[in-house]
Amino acid sequence: MRKRCILCLTLASIFVFFTACNKTPVASADFSAKAAAVGFTVQNMTGAMEGKTVASLIAVHSHGNFQIEFHEFETRTQAENVFSRNRRGLEGIKASTRTTNSASAGNWGRFAITSGGVYGMVSHIGNTVIYARVPQAHRETVQNFVKEIGY
Repeated sequence: MRKRCILCLTLASIFVFFTACNKTPVASADFSAKAAAVGFTVQNMTGAMEGKTVASLIAVHSHGNFQIEFHEFETRTQAENVFSRNRRGLEGIKASTRTTNSASAGNWGRFAITSGGVYGMVSHIGNTVIYARVPQAHRETVQNFVKEIGY
């Protein structure tokens, strides 16, 4: 009986851990509003993007020549595939020194790299992906915005 109780508690803990790890993706309208509020000009690129995007937005910063991309797909699988492809692209940045950071759980994943004067990050939550590859000088601006929207 005691072993059964321990097994049930363990399974319940695992269930709670994985369900608590899920994040809620930001809606494209919220991405636009929050990006505009911190100095980005948002361009709707939905019709111009390949694949089955529901929404594709490019946020261009007004005080620097860099951008952050936001894509919403029909399915989570599509978003995960785009995340993986972009991650592989960022991992290909070659430099003598580089730092990387990655995490994933539940319905989300995140990867960031600083290498050769470039900061790159890609993150997905559910059926959405956010991506940036910017000069390292703009890393903090990107990190703060990404944190603000919960990615």
